[in-house]
Amino acid sequence: MSQTIRVPAPASSRWPFPGLLIAGAITVVVVALGVVWGVLAAQERQLQAALEDFQAAVEDYTVAVADLGEARTAAATVPGLDGEVADRATVESLISIRETTEVPELPAVDVDAASADELRSVTARVDNLAREAQAATETLVAATEEVRASHERWLVDQARADHAAAVAELAAAITVGEDVLAGSESRVADNQVRQGLRDALDAAIRVRDTAAADDATLEELAAALSATREQVRALDGPRQAVIDAQNAWQAEADRAAAQQAAAAAAATQKNAPARKPGSSKPGGAESNTTSGGAPGPTGTGSSTSSGDGSYWVEESTDFCGGGTLGQDPSWWGEC
Repeated sequence: MSQTIRVPAPASSRWPFPGLLIAGAITVVVVALGVVWGVLAAQERQLQAALEDFQAAVEDYTVAVADLGEARTAAATVPGLDGEVADRATVESLISIRETTEVPELPAVDVDAASADELRSVTARVDNLAREAQAATETLVAATEEVRASHERWLVDQARADHAAAVAELAAAITVGEDVLAGSESRVADNQVRQGLRDALDAAIRVRDTAAADDATLEELAAALSATREQVRALDGPRQAVIDAQNAWQAEADRAAAQQAAAAAAATQKNAPARKPGSSKPGGAESNTTSGGAPGPTGTGSSTSSGDGSYWVEESTDFCGGGTLGQDPSWWGEC
């Protein structure tokens, strides 16, 4: 009869629940992998967030630098830099600020190789650069606006001075017009032309007496200047019309006076006494000498006559009207 002998298993093979051991090991591995994956995922999220922050900072920096560039251009071209400003100090300040303002440079960074911490550090620097550019832009814009405002004040001052000069010119033109009007009274054929000058002068006086307001704008001063100069030109025509009318009247008066003078002279000549010819004895070559001579109106003298009735004066001390020797004694009858 055979007998079965049971040999006991080795101690190692006698571990209770071997499946649990395997399951536990797998769980540990899975948990470890989960932890690692979670860490890696968190790091990836952090890196992505840092990258997005960096990109946003770069965009802000780009905008700030572009604004600064525009401000620098405006500062270099603002009207008034040539000295046409009310306050020269504004130009000097702007030039100083413009020359010392620099565009901050973006730091170099390898985004693909940078860690989240490195990106966050660079992002902070870029944010600072953007803020610096913004501050520089604000300072430059403010200085530029100061120059612009100073230039506008200068333009207003110039416009006010130009208006004042035009008003003075208009006042002088009014004075001349008033003199022409006064001098032509009763010296024109038609007084309507003088009334035209009077109306033009009244309109010019109203413009002259309309002062520009202390707070007048450049546009208002320009309009006032234009109106004043227009009134100066508006006086030219009426004033010249009166001058021409007065000249025409004077020419007619001179013609009439000359005509009257000629008529008076003709009348005087017509009414003058006839000349008295000298007497002589009949004969051919006989001459007659009168020692006493024919007395003149204011003196005495002697004359010699020939047989043909002509005379010549030998001596005379005076003749009316300044007569000279050799004149016909018959002329004395006209004195």
